[in-house]
Amino acid sequence: MGLTSEEVGYRDAIRQIDRSLQRRLRALETELESCEPDEHCKIEARIEEVRHIVQIVESLHR
Repeated sequence: MGLTSEEVGYRDAIRQIDRSLQRRLRALETELESCEPDEHCKIEARIEEVRHIVQIVESLHR
C-alpha cells in the first residue's frame, strides 16, 4: 500500500531535520579541532546535545 501525502511529508521533514543535524554535528567537530583549550569542553557538550537530538529524531522515524 502506498504512503499518504501526510506520511510522505512527515518522512521528508524527518529527513531534512536529520540532514541539518548531521551538518551541524560535522561543523562542531571541525570547530573542536581548531578551538582554544578553554572552549573544548563547551563544544564537546554541544556535540553531545546534537547527538542526543539526532537519537530522538531517529526514534521518531521508526
